[in-house]
Amino acid sequence: MAAIPARVEAAVEALVRTARAMPVEQVWGRTVDEIGSVFDGAGEGKAHMGACPHCREAFRAYVRGFGVTLSEFGARDWEQIRSTYGYDAKTYAQVRREEAEARDARRRALTEEVERRVESLLQETAWPTGVADLEEKPAHRGAPDDEVTDPGDPDDEVIDRGDAAAAPAATPRRQPAGDGLPFDRHGNALLRYYSARFNNDASAGLFEPLAKAIAAENEAKRRALARGDTESPRARQAWIYSFALRGNTFLLGGHSLDFFNWYRRADNAMVYETSNRDPRVWQWDGYLCDVGRAHTLRLGKQFGIYIKPHRGAPLQRLLAAVSRGATMIFWYTYGPAWRKGDSFSEDRYMLLEIHKAARLLGEAEHVLYGAEWAVPAIVRYGLTGFGVREWKIELAVKSPPAWAFQTDANGVVKKDKTLSDPMCVLQLLKKHTSRLTV
Repeated sequence: MAAIPARVEAAVEALVRTARAMPVEQVWGRTVDEIGSVFDGAGEGKAHMGACPHCREAFRAYVRGFGVTLSEFGARDWEQIRSTYGYDAKTYAQVRREEAEARDARRRALTEEVERRVESLLQETAWPTGVADLEEKPAHRGAPDDEVTDPGDPDDEVIDRGDAAAAPAATPRRQPAGDGLPFDRHGNALLRYYSARFNNDASAGLFEPLAKAIAAENEAKRRALARGDTESPRARQAWIYSFALRGNTFLLGGHSLDFFNWYRRADNAMVYETSNRDPRVWQWDGYLCDVGRAHTLRLGKQFGIYIKPHRGAPLQRLLAAVSRGATMIFWYTYGPAWRKGDSFSEDRYMLLEIHKAARLLGEAEHVLYGAEWAVPAIVRYGLTGFGVREWKIELAVKSPPAWAFQTDANGVVKKDKTLSDPMCVLQLLKKHTSRLTV
């Protein structure tokens, strides 16, 4: 365990040293493709959190850090507080030890059964006593024909071979995931929430040293430029951004790592890939791009996107990302086409679509890159979680009143044929466009 921080520190130093020397304006370093939970690498999978005694204690300390008490769970003692991932699971070592003991027991039972059968045959069979007997009864070298067991007879007793080679492979990762939790509905929901947060934060913590080192590099470059220094090595080095590539789902229930608290500790940029092929879910790209825009505004993260044109809507997905502040666009492909059918290089229509999108972006880059919205979007948050205090503080914003027509005392919609009312559509558009510059 003590060697892990040293290995992480050495890896971070090597990456930063390499990025400093690259003669480019920006370096976007992908740490992991389609990032998942760090616990997936354990023998128990995510159940390691509930099975490992060290991780149980770490989880309890994590929960205490939020000021949560046993009474909020309805628990008797802290022994009941452990991750719902493998709440009742056994460790990988324990599972393998029990499997080995079961195999040894089967072998001993098999040996004893074979010895018993052999002894019984020796006692029941009339064995020949000499050469003369062998010549007169050549067929009776074992059991008589009417006593020979038919292997296909279902009524015959079958000996359990207990063959270790024939035993099914061990699957210690498939262990209880915490379905039999000890608390009531509220307590179990609270425990599941903190289990998900613990899984997320523990995974993000491995990337925190890299994120901090890169942030320090970028801050040093920023200070040099603020002093008017443009020639020093610090001022001329590239901007550096690290990211773990995310899938295109933002739900904590759909993926074990979330898209919000993760970026409080890990990564200098949020980047996801557009993998969905179904047009019915393409609209969620707009939502996920809004998440990226929020991280840029609130956490100072960069936002980028891997667009897979062959998965559909390349131009629309490009515009969704760029209009929300994305500063890195990567046309993602697998190839060659004859090896993996996920490339666009052989599709002339798709190449034309990409050309159109890239040309459109190039023409507008001097206006869009680094631009901010003239009128900030109104984003409403619908809370469907467990009402935990820190979520309330961060997300429970007061929703603005719904848009509606003006009405008179009788509820009839007002009309202004002169278009002079300051709240009519024409006057609102004039007010909006007056703030824009071209």
